Amino acid sequence: MKTKTLSTLLAGAALFAASASSQAANLFQNPGFETGDFTSWTSGGASASVTSAEAHSGTYSFAGFGSDFVSQSFSPTLTSSIAELSFWGKRTGGLFDAVSLSYSDNSSKFVLVDTLAAGSSDWTFVDLTSELDAGKSLTGFQIFGTSPGPAFLDDFNLQTDRQVSPVPEASSYLACALLLAPFGAKTLRLLRKRQAV
Repeated sequence: MKTKTLSTLLAGAALFAASASSQAANLFQNPGFETGDFTSWTSGGASASVTSAEAHSGTYSFAGFGSDFVSQSFSPTLTSSIAELSFWGKRTGGLFDAVSLSYSDNSSKFVLVDTLAAGSSDWTFVDLTSELDAGKSLTGFQIFGTSPGPAFLDDFNLQTDRQVSPVPEASSYLACALLLAPFGAKTLRLLRKRQAV
């Protein structure tokens, strides 16, 4: 019975440590424009705005017309460590024509976004993960070109998978140590008893 309890607790501690080290991080700052403005983003065009008229989640989203664009840059990130690159979009008669992915080698890739159905009143999930160039480091994202618009964008997501290069946080080490400390003390007592016999 004691062995079963010990192995169950050890398995729980290992699971806790694994989950703490595999947390994902969204590299987009202000991914849903919930600051109510373009904080962390660069925008351009005559009518680009952050609006509360439509939102996939939260209160705000980006609204674009014509050649309006929104972009964000980030530290070079290996595409092999990216678990997901996506966003949500909604359009009323227009569509965002292109996404530009920028890489650390000064190359870029244009991807046409044709998954936002014309006239659809629903938000559509757009996953661009498969469009990432293998063996490169992503440094920037831009989306632009509605015709005629408006198009709304929200909940940008650039998830990295920390399991690619796990660096557990100090808090996960501490939690594991606290969980395992009683068993370590008990093991030491048992070893001392055996040595005394």
